[in-house]
Amino acid sequence: MNQLGQCTDDAIVQGILSNDRRALNTAIRCLYDRHTALLKDYVRRNSGTPHDADDLKQAEVVDFLKVVNS
Repeated sequence: MNQLGQCTDDAIVQGILSNDRRALNTAIRCLYDRHTALLKDYVRRNSGTPHDADDLKQAEVVDFLKVVNS
């Protein structure tokens, strides 16, 4: 994300707000990577399927992008 490859909160937000598609893609990948295990665990504990977890993960990123860009 930044020069050291760290996915910090600030680096993610800057990547999303930039006009650089590569930075945006990296920021989204960081979000996916950061939250995947937590979401999958949450969904499994609540009788969900792996597909449900993937849907929730995608919805989380879309909602986040809406908030950041508003």
